[in-house]
Amino acid sequence: MRKIKIIHHDMAAAEEYGVNIMDQISYSCDEGSISGGSVELPVRPKRKFTSFLDGTMRLYRVGYATHTGTPLYIAVIATAVLMRGKDRRLRKAPQSRYVYVLLFPFESYRKHICQQIQSGQLKKEFCRETQEWIEDIRADLRSYVRRNQADLFEETKINPGTMRDVFEKNGTWIISDISYKGLISGRESRRKPFITDSELYNPNRVHEVARTRARYLMGLLEFYSALTHLEANPGSYIMIDGLFYPYKRVGALFGITKDEYKEKMKNVVGFIKHPREIPQNIIQRVVTLREGKYFSWTGGPSPSEEDETQPPIPSDPKSEEKYGFAVLRFRTKPGVFVPSPVGIIKLQTSPEEDIRETIEAVLYERNPVPTDRRRLYNESYPIEEAERVAKALLPSESKIRGFVLSIL
Repeated sequence: MRKIKIIHHDMAAAEEYGVNIMDQISYSCDEGSISGGSVELPVRPKRKFTSFLDGTMRLYRVGYATHTGTPLYIAVIATAVLMRGKDRRLRKAPQSRYVYVLLFPFESYRKHICQQIQSGQLKKEFCRETQEWIEDIRADLRSYVRRNQADLFEETKINPGTMRDVFEKNGTWIISDISYKGLISGRESRRKPFITDSELYNPNRVHEVARTRARYLMGLLEFYSALTHLEANPGSYIMIDGLFYPYKRVGALFGITKDEYKEKMKNVVGFIKHPREIPQNIIQRVVTLREGKYFSWTGGPSPSEEDETQPPIPSDPKSEEKYGFAVLRFRTKPGVFVPSPVGIIKLQTSPEEDIRETIEAVLYERNPVPTDRRRLYNESYPIEEAERVAKALLPSESKIRGFVLSIL
């Protein structure tokens, strides 16, 4: 007996997220490292970007669990890597990926129903039927992916170093239990709850958690695409739409050492179109930046930056991660300058890299301009194209509807 109510007509209520996903990370600032500088325009960079990466996702609410009304979600996540050839044409790289994620607080829901039965508020049969539904949905999903020659991963089966296997193929399904924070199961006493008993009845909270988990997985997928692309093309220089994840978020999951991470990140630059975190003592001066001027600083993940990670391997508190950051004005209206935040972007790079050379490479991407005039002041054309390719990888709504009809 199914213990979930399917809302087929609600499939059109899809949400799409593709902006500033990585700017959710909290970074501290070394106040003593803040400095200003300038580059000459037009720029002739010593190094030019050869690859561009962007990601996007859609989140579908496909049903509600009986008794609590807890919503069930499916997320579709895609990343696109574009390579620019000598003819300056952009071509999709084989490291582009898309995955599906089923999101529901299975364990919290099961425990809550059993507690309600023990207190006499529900019949005993409801607990057995709830457990059967949880097992059936996993069994049906396994059958579905076998028919479609896809892979299936459950978060309880994800171990340190196995995220490469999860993202190795396109169309992989992931069962994500959002009851607890983190992807890797451990002792429940050490895992922080993501959905408490009372929050099972709060659809807004469940939606927020489902979106947060999907965003986190999107960041991991973006890191996977960048990592494998750099391994296949060691000389690539990649611009990523958003900040890239710090080592503490990806090291254990992907099984790479800090030295390997640092070596790869030297070839990656994060491009933030609408920065949120800017050091307080320069935030008022940022709006007065003219073309070619910039502020730079170094910083690392804030001490409170744990959020979805819950590292399975304890991190060394003495080993700090540092990154280079800069804010500058990417574009302005020709011949006109008005102090404003319009056109201000933020960059993230390896602290070993020359921030001036990085800025020169970024400003070189001002032409050609994006086709969407709403993005004229703070978008590079290759990133705009990467986003289009990523969206094209997302399946149609009818395919998601077909899945829902076949399994739920």
